[in-house]
Amino acid sequence: MNGREFTDTVPEGGIFTFKGLSDVRPVRPPLNLPFLPPSAPLSAPLVVVNRTGLTIRVYNVDRFGQWVWAANMIKGQTITLQARVGETWIAADFSNRVLGSNRISRGQNMFVVDSFGGGRPGRW
Repeated sequence: MNGREFTDTVPEGGIFTFKGLSDVRPVRPPLNLPFLPPSAPLSAPLVVVNRTGLTIRVYNVDRFGQWVWAANMIKGQTITLQARVGETWIAADFSNRVLGSNRISRGQNMFVVDSFGGGRPGRW
């Protein structure tokens, strides 16, 4: 300001003043918006159907890239749950072979796992 540098620490939403200058008055910003937390991720219904004849593991990769265990499913079992939109759900056998995967989209999601590499995402 006027060829001089000023440094100060001000709390968020506080007012910065130019100390030592008599002709500068603090001015509030034109918008005084409150802090808005990020919105919660959208979720959608997911039906997972195990048609493999095996007990399988179902888990997902969350929006931060972390693997989250969800459930063990016995042969013939169907589960219904809420899943976050954009996450990837994975079905694997107990040897950790991936049987299929499904990325969750808006609306209703169905994930049918029938054999090795035969997981089919779909909608109902």
